[in-house]
Amino acid sequence: MVCSIGNGRMAVMARLLAAGSLLQNSAEEVSQQKLATQYICRELHEADEPNLLDEEDMHVFGLMPMTDPLDLVCCNACKKPVKASQYAAHAELCRFLNSAEEMTLEPDGGNLQGRKGKS
Repeated sequence: MVCSIGNGRMAVMARLLAAGSLLQNSAEEVSQQKLATQYICRELHEADEPNLLDEEDMHVFGLMPMTDPLDLVCCNACKKPVKASQYAAHAELCRFLNSAEEMTLEPDGGNLQGRKGKS
């Protein structure tokens, strides 16, 4: 029996050799990815990521926000929950925003006229 060039044992051997080199390459890639993953995990563990804050945010959230107790109070003006240590700053901002809102609602000193009055 005569086999053509693309069939038979030679074709099977060629496919096995090609698959073997692919498996070797993928095994190398897997080991590189595993090393990279281990490095990233080690860096994140050492960094204690949930507790990294910008210096400007530390006064709002505390030194370790994930472990510090969360003491919340309710703002009287806007009814939003606010961290107790930041209530004074929030109340001042809330008063400023409310006064600015009142000024935009009353541009003529409280005399708002609708379109019907102008017609």
